[in-house]
Amino acid sequence: MMLSFLSLAENITEELGTSDVPPIEVVKIINGTFSKIEKDFTLLAECGYRDNKPSMSIVSSGCLVSLIWGQKVFTANVGDSRAVICYDRPDGPGWCGKEMARDNSCCEQSYIRQPSHPKTRCIGNAHLKMAHFTTEESFEAPEEDRVENNFTESVLSAIPKVSVRDIKETDRFIIFGSGGLWKLLTNEQAAKFVNSRPRGGIARKLATYAVKLAAEKSGLTYSKMMLVPEGTDMSGRSCVSSEPVRPIYHDDITVAVVYLDINKNIDSKTFYSYHSHSYNVLPSGFKDDLDIVKKKKDDPDNQPKNRKKVSKVYSIWDD
Repeated sequence: MMLSFLSLAENITEELGTSDVPPIEVVKIINGTFSKIEKDFTLLAECGYRDNKPSMSIVSSGCLVSLIWGQKVFTANVGDSRAVICYDRPDGPGWCGKEMARDNSCCEQSYIRQPSHPKTRCIGNAHLKMAHFTTEESFEAPEEDRVENNFTESVLSAIPKVSVRDIKETDRFIIFGSGGLWKLLTNEQAAKFVNSRPRGGIARKLATYAVKLAAEKSGLTYSKMMLVPEGTDMSGRSCVSSEPVRPIYHDDITVAVVYLDINKNIDSKTFYSYHSHSYNVLPSGFKDDLDIVKKKKDDPDNQPKNRKKVSKVYSIWDD
């Protein structure tokens, strides 16, 4: 059975179980889940190859996953998405914005300049990982992706870059954004926008702000930009079209903002989440987590071995 994107969070949660898991094991579970996704992508490419549809091997996706597990935040990333945490300055008034997960893309110059130049990361793009996908006569790779047919080592990697951070009382919120957001805003600009506005609908507001910037750069108003068709080109690739389509002006933008209110007494009934894929505002799953914590805290017979760690898994896919 193939592991779909929608079941990624559930898979990680099930693997963690209800007991305490050391950080190194959590990282292994996250890496294992990414490996399952990559295996399924490769299977799709193999099926397309056998059916004389080698173009399936150029399908790919970036993925940014964040797991809040106990008092730690685990962030795993492949592709050009990014996670930025905002926290109070330890040495005085004000705040700081810091990357938790950076772009794993060859478009990021500081990434290229690292010693030994780590591979660009993504899910899929099998033709850049296994040479036999390029030998089919009907196969024609996009110009920007062409490599020698006889390469012996994978050009790309599906192993995520995982970072671990202890949640502190000074932490305010985390911004998760796909590559389209960070092509228009710096870390500081995004953090300042979120920090200076009310929480209600903040992710949608930030995405809207980014689209407005893209419109201004193209000499359009926001309302006119929203009338431009979305197009069918894959996000992140050069768009060639005789008609105006959205990828000409900006890459796909997905945003999630998570506030870290560790010590605040908040009524969980007021928690809501904005689901960007369906434009729906629904009760947040955090309500269930807080109810679990409260029940276990009020239960004197509850033993540590039976405690369930509060966890949430967030993921952003950018194809």
